[in-house]
Amino acid sequence: MNAWGLERAGRGPWGPGLIGSWALSGLGGLLLTAAFPRTDWAWIAWVALVPLLLAVRGKSPGEAFQLGIVCGLIHYLGALYWIAYVVGHYGGLPLLPAGAILFLLCAYLALYPAVFAVLAARWCRRPLSWLVGLPAAWVALEFLRTFAVTGFPWAVLGYSQTQSLTLMQSADLWGVYGMSWLLVFANACITAPGSGRQRLVGWLCLALCLGLTAGYGRQRLEQIRALEAKAEPWPVAVIQGNIEQASKWDPEYLSATIERYRGLSEQAVAGDPRPRLLVWPETSMPFFYGLDPEPSARLEQIIQSLGVPVLFGGPSATLVEGRLRPLNRAFLVDAAGRGGGNYAKRHLVPFGEYVPLAKLLFFVQRLVPAAGDFVPGTSSRPLILNGERVGVLICYEAV
Repeated sequence: MNAWGLERAGRGPWGPGLIGSWALSGLGGLLLTAAFPRTDWAWIAWVALVPLLLAVRGKSPGEAFQLGIVCGLIHYLGALYWIAYVVGHYGGLPLLPAGAILFLLCAYLALYPAVFAVLAARWCRRPLSWLVGLPAAWVALEFLRTFAVTGFPWAVLGYSQTQSLTLMQSADLWGVYGMSWLLVFANACITAPGSGRQRLVGWLCLALCLGLTAGYGRQRLEQIRALEAKAEPWPVAVIQGNIEQASKWDPEYLSATIERYRGLSEQAVAGDPRPRLLVWPETSMPFFYGLDPEPSARLEQIIQSLGVPVLFGGPSATLVEGRLRPLNRAFLVDAAGRGGGNYAKRHLVPFGEYVPLAKLLFFVQRLVPAAGDFVPGTSSRPLILNGERVGVLICYEAV
C-alpha cells in the first residue's frame, strides 16, 4: 500500500487526520490574510503556508485539492470581503447577489492555492522537489493569476513585505514575484521532508538568499539616498477632492466638482515650496475633455490661472469597429492651458470599468456609469513635461 493509502487507512505516520487537515488549512488561510492590511502582520507571511503544507502530507491529489480550496477561500474572503459592499453599493445589487459574486470570485482565486496544494502533496517525500519546486510553482501560479482571464494581481504574497524597504529593493531585479519566491522558500524549509542533512542544506540556502537580498537592499537604499541628496527638488502636490462616487457622475454636480479642485489647487500653489506639477485623481474631471467644449475651456482657464501644469484623470472616447467607446485617460495640461499629451489606462478593473463574461453575468451593472464598457489603451509611453518624463499608472495598474 502506498503512502496515500496508509494515510487513508489511518496507519501512515505522515500528515494529520481529516479533521486536523481541514483545521490546518483554515488556519493557513487566516494567517495569509493576517499578513496583509488591516492587520499588517508581515512577519506571518514567513510561516503562513506552514499549516497548509503540513495538512497535505500523505494526502491524495483530490484531498490536497480540497484542502487548498479551503485555505484559498478563507484567505481571499478575508482579504477581499469589501468587494461585496462595493458591488452592492455602486453596482445596485442586493446583498445576496453581491455576496454571491464575491464568493464566486474567491472560489476562482482559490483554485491557485489548490493546485499548489496538489503539487505539495505529490512532492511531500521528495526533498529536492519540495524545496525547489514549491517556490517556483507558487510564483508561476501567481504570475498566471495576474494575467489569466481578466487578470487579478491583488494579494500577491510578496506584497505583504512592502513595509520592509530593505528587502523590497530586490523588486527592481525580479518584481514582487522574487519576494513571493523567498517567502514560500522559507515556508518550504520549515516543513521540508528528508534527512537532517537535506534540511540543513535548505536552511543554508535560505540564509544565503536572505543575506544577499538584505545586502542588495541596503546597497540600493544607499544609492537612492545619495541620488536624492544630489537631485534638484521637484515638488508635486497631490489633490484629492473626495467627491462621492454617486454624485461625481451627476451632470448637475459637475460645476461643484470643478470648483472644489480649483479651490484645493489654489491652496496648494500658494504653499512653499510652490509645486511644479499638480496631480488630480483618476476620473477627477467627469466629462469628456477636449470633446465637451464648455467644461474643457473652463478647466484650461483654471489651469492658466494656477500657473502650474496639471495631470488629471477623465473619460475619453475612441472609435472601435465604427463605434465610439470610452477610455479611462490621464491628461497632462501645461501651465498655459495647452494639452501636453495623455495616457489611456491599459489594465481595466473588472466589474468597475467593464463586465467580464458579460453574456454570463448579464445581471451585473458596471460600478462606473459611462456610455458603454471602457476599452483598454495600447501605449505605455511616458508623457513629457518641460523635458522631464512623467510615467503614469492609473489605479489597478499600480498593483
